[in-house]
Amino acid sequence: MESVPELAAGVAEALAASADDRPVVFFGHSMGALVAFETAIALSGGGSAPRALLVSASRGPSVPARRDENFGTDAEIMADLRELNGTSEQLLANEALMQVVLPVVRADYRAVARYRSSPEARVSCPVTALTGDDDPLVDQSEARVWERHTTGGFRLRQFPGGHFFLDENRDRLCEELALLTASAAALGH
Repeated sequence: MESVPELAAGVAEALAASADDRPVVFFGHSMGALVAFETAIALSGGGSAPRALLVSASRGPSVPARRDENFGTDAEIMADLRELNGTSEQLLANEALMQVVLPVVRADYRAVARYRSSPEARVSCPVTALTGDDDPLVDQSEARVWERHTTGGFRLRQFPGGHFFLDENRDRLCEELALLTASAAALGH
Protein backbone atom coordinates (compact mmCIF):
# COMPACT_ATOMS: atom_id res chain seq x y z
CA MET A 1 0.00 0.00 0.00
CA GLU A 2 1.46 3.30 -1.04
CA SER A 3 -1.09 5.89 0.04
CA VAL A 4 -2.27 7.17 3.40
CA PRO A 5 -5.99 6.74 2.53
CA GLU A 6 -5.34 3.18 1.34
CA LEU A 7 -3.56 2.31 4.60
CA ALA A 8 -6.35 3.95 6.61
CA ALA A 9 -9.04 2.03 4.71
CA GLY A 10 -7.36 -1.24 5.66
CA VAL A 11 -7.10 -0.21 9.31
CA ALA A 12 -10.72 1.00 9.37
CA GLU A 13 -11.94 -2.25 7.85
CA ALA A 14 -10.06 -4.32 10.43
CA LEU A 15 -11.29 -2.16 13.32
CA ALA A 16 -14.90 -2.17 12.14
CA ALA A 17 -14.81 -5.96 11.85
CA SER A 18 -13.59 -6.35 15.43
CA ALA A 19 -15.49 -3.47 17.03
CA ASP A 20 -17.25 -3.82 20.34
CA ASP A 21 -18.68 -1.28 22.77
CA ARG A 22 -15.37 -0.28 24.33
CA PRO A 23 -14.26 3.31 23.70
CA VAL A 24 -11.25 3.77 21.46
CA VAL A 25 -8.58 6.47 21.39
CA PHE A 26 -6.26 6.66 18.37
CA PHE A 27 -2.58 7.53 18.63
CA GLY A 28 -0.38 8.11 15.61
CA HIS A 29 3.19 9.32 15.31
CA SER A 30 4.42 11.10 12.17
CA MET A 31 2.89 9.27 9.18
CA GLY A 32 0.84 7.26 11.68
CA ALA A 33 -0.96 10.46 12.72
CA LEU A 34 -2.20 10.94 9.17
CA VAL A 35 -3.29 7.29 8.98
CA ALA A 36 -5.08 7.64 12.35
CA PHE A 37 -6.87 10.78 11.11
CA GLU A 38 -8.03 9.15 7.88
CA THR A 39 -9.07 6.04 9.82
CA ALA A 40 -11.12 8.17 12.22
CA ILE A 41 -12.86 9.82 9.27
CA ALA A 42 -13.57 6.44 7.68
CA LEU A 43 -15.10 5.18 10.93
CA SER A 44 -17.03 8.36 11.73
CA GLY A 45 -20.31 7.04 10.41
CA GLY A 46 -20.34 3.93 12.58
CA GLY A 47 -19.95 2.96 16.20
CA SER A 48 -16.19 2.44 15.92
CA ALA A 49 -15.16 6.10 15.73
CA PRO A 50 -12.50 7.11 18.26
CA ARG A 51 -13.35 9.24 21.27
CA ALA A 52 -10.08 11.14 20.90
CA LEU A 53 -7.17 11.47 18.51
CA LEU A 54 -3.60 11.96 19.73
CA VAL A 55 -1.27 13.02 16.92
CA SER A 56 2.46 13.22 17.40
CA ALA A 57 5.23 14.80 15.30
CA SER A 58 2.84 15.50 12.45
CA ARG A 59 1.90 18.52 10.42
CA GLY A 60 -1.82 19.15 10.10
CA PRO A 61 -3.35 16.95 7.40
CA SER A 62 -3.97 19.82 4.97
CA VAL A 63 -0.39 21.13 5.19
CA PRO A 64 1.71 20.16 2.14
CA ALA A 65 4.66 17.86 2.77
CA ARG A 66 8.10 19.44 2.82
CA ARG A 67 9.61 16.65 0.72
CA ASP A 68 8.68 15.63 -2.77
CA GLU A 69 7.64 12.08 -3.53
CA ASN A 70 10.97 11.14 -5.14
CA PHE A 71 12.99 11.98 -2.05
CA GLY A 72 16.60 10.96 -2.33
CA THR A 73 18.83 8.03 -2.98
CA ASP A 74 19.18 5.16 -0.54
CA ALA A 75 22.20 6.93 0.96
CA GLU A 76 20.20 10.15 1.38
CA ILE A 77 17.33 8.30 3.03
CA MET A 78 19.76 6.62 5.42
CA ALA A 79 21.30 10.03 6.20
CA ASP A 80 17.81 11.37 6.85
CA LEU A 81 17.06 8.47 9.21
CA ARG A 82 20.29 9.21 11.07
CA GLU A 83 19.44 12.91 11.32
CA LEU A 84 15.99 12.16 12.72
CA ASN A 85 17.68 10.02 15.38
CA GLY A 86 14.91 7.43 15.59
CA THR A 87 16.72 4.43 14.11
CA SER A 88 19.64 2.78 15.86
CA GLU A 89 23.03 2.91 14.17
CA GLN A 90 23.25 -0.86 14.58
CA LEU A 91 20.19 -1.30 12.35
CA LEU A 92 21.39 1.27 9.83
CA ALA A 93 24.76 -0.53 9.59
CA ASN A 94 23.09 -3.87 8.77
CA GLU A 95 23.25 -3.85 4.95
CA ALA A 96 21.07 -6.95 4.48
CA LEU A 97 18.35 -5.53 6.69
CA MET A 98 18.53 -2.11 5.04
CA GLN A 99 18.03 -3.72 1.60
CA VAL A 100 14.69 -4.98 2.90
CA VAL A 101 13.74 -1.88 4.91
CA LEU A 102 14.67 0.93 2.50
CA PRO A 103 11.95 0.16 -0.09
CA VAL A 104 9.37 0.26 2.73
CA VAL A 105 10.75 3.55 4.08
CA ARG A 106 10.78 4.97 0.55
CA ALA A 107 7.13 3.93 0.07
CA ASP A 108 6.23 5.60 3.39
CA TYR A 109 8.05 8.79 2.40
CA ARG A 110 6.22 8.73 -0.95
CA ALA A 111 2.83 8.21 0.73
CA VAL A 112 3.40 11.16 3.06
CA ALA A 113 4.65 13.38 0.23
CA ARG A 114 1.57 12.62 -1.88
CA TYR A 115 -0.92 13.00 0.96
CA ARG A 116 -2.90 16.13 1.62
CA SER A 117 -6.41 16.11 3.00
CA SER A 118 -9.11 18.53 2.10
CA PRO A 119 -9.10 21.66 4.29
CA GLU A 120 -12.72 20.78 5.14
CA ALA A 121 -11.93 17.26 6.41
CA ARG A 122 -12.74 17.02 10.12
CA VAL A 123 -13.14 14.54 12.92
CA SER A 124 -15.69 15.13 15.67
CA CYS A 125 -13.49 13.90 18.50
CA PRO A 126 -11.00 16.06 20.42
CA VAL A 127 -7.49 16.22 18.96
CA THR A 128 -4.29 16.60 20.97
CA ALA A 129 -1.17 17.41 18.94
CA LEU A 130 2.25 16.66 20.43
CA THR A 131 5.45 18.13 19.03
CA GLY A 132 9.14 18.21 19.74
CA ASP A 133 10.62 21.68 20.13
CA ASP A 134 13.54 20.73 17.85
CA ASP A 135 11.70 18.64 15.22
CA PRO A 136 13.18 19.36 11.77
CA LEU A 137 10.04 18.07 10.02
CA VAL A 138 7.20 19.75 11.93
CA ASP A 139 7.02 23.21 13.44
CA GLN A 140 4.42 24.57 15.86
CA SER A 141 2.44 26.41 13.18
CA GLU A 142 2.13 23.23 11.09
CA ALA A 143 1.04 21.20 14.12
CA ARG A 144 -1.50 23.85 15.10
CA VAL A 145 -3.31 23.24 11.78
CA TRP A 146 -4.79 20.12 13.42
CA GLU A 147 -7.15 22.50 15.23
CA ARG A 148 -8.89 23.19 11.90
CA HIS A 149 -9.53 19.48 11.42
CA THR A 150 -11.70 18.80 14.44
CA THR A 151 -15.09 19.92 15.64
CA GLY A 152 -14.09 18.66 19.10
CA GLY A 153 -11.57 20.36 21.36
CA PHE A 154 -7.93 20.92 20.51
CA ARG A 155 -4.75 20.98 22.57
CA LEU A 156 -1.15 21.48 21.48
CA ARG A 157 1.64 20.19 23.74
CA GLN A 158 5.33 20.73 23.13
CA PHE A 159 8.07 18.47 24.48
CA PRO A 160 11.84 18.83 24.47
CA GLY A 161 13.42 16.92 21.60
CA GLY A 162 13.36 16.27 17.90
CA HIS A 163 11.12 14.18 15.67
CA PHE A 164 11.37 11.22 18.03
CA PHE A 165 10.89 13.26 21.21
CA LEU A 166 8.81 10.35 22.52
CA ASP A 167 11.96 8.43 23.39
CA GLU A 168 13.09 11.02 25.95
CA ASN A 169 9.61 11.84 27.25
CA ARG A 170 7.91 8.48 27.83
CA ASP A 171 6.62 9.31 31.31
CA ARG A 172 5.15 12.65 30.21
CA LEU A 173 3.65 11.02 27.13
CA CYS A 174 2.00 8.32 29.26
CA GLU A 175 0.58 11.04 31.54
CA GLU A 176 -0.77 12.88 28.49
CA LEU A 177 -2.35 9.70 27.13
CA ALA A 178 -3.92 8.87 30.51
CA LEU A 179 -5.34 12.39 30.77
CA LEU A 180 -6.69 12.23 27.24
CA THR A 181 -8.37 8.85 27.66
CA ALA A 182 -9.87 9.85 31.02
CA SER A 183 -11.30 13.10 29.67
CA ALA A 184 -12.59 11.43 26.50
CA ALA A 185 -14.32 8.73 28.56
CA ALA A 186 -15.81 11.32 30.93
CA LEU A 187 -17.11 13.47 28.09
CA GLY A 188 -18.53 10.50 26.21
CA HIS A 189 -17.03 11.56 22.87
